[in-house]
Amino acid sequence: MLDRTLDLIGLIGVLALVLLPAFYYNGLPEKIPSHFNAKGYPDDYSSKAMLLTIPLIGLLLFLSLTILKQRPYLFNYPTKVTKENAVYIYSIAVNMLGIIGLIITLSFLYIEYQTIQTALGYEKGLGSWFLPSFILSMSGAIIYPLIRMN
Repeated sequence: MLDRTLDLIGLIGVLALVLLPAFYYNGLPEKIPSHFNAKGYPDDYSSKAMLLTIPLIGLLLFLSLTILKQRPYLFNYPTKVTKENAVYIYSIAVNMLGIIGLIITLSFLYIEYQTIQTALGYEKGLGSWFLPSFILSMSGAIIYPLIRMN
C-alpha cells in the first residue's frame, strides 16, 4: 500500500515537473540559473532551454526506480535473504526505493520552481537549508531501512 501511495505521489510530482516549465517558459529571460553553490546561490547561468532537462532527468529517474522496484531480488542486501525473510526484506527495499524516488522528485520540483522564481527575480536561490536537508533526508531514507533489515 505504501509503495503505491509513493508511486502516485511521485507520478504527480513528475507531472508537475513537466507542467511547471511549460507554464512559465515564455515569460522567462533567455538566461536562467543553471547551477547553485553549496549555500544555494546561483553561480552559473544557461539558456532557459536548459530548464527542460530537469523534467527529463526526473522522468528517467522515476521510471528507472519504478522498474528497479519490480526486481528486488537483484539488489545486494546487508543480510542473507532466505525463504523465511525474503518478503520482509524485499518489502523494506521496495519502500526504501519509493521514498528515495519521492525525495528526488520533490527535490527536483523544488529546484525547478526556485530556478524559475530566481530567474524572474522573486527569489535569490535555493536557500542555505536545501543541501543539508537533501543530504539528511537521503541519508535517513537509506540508513533506516538498512538497520531494519538486520
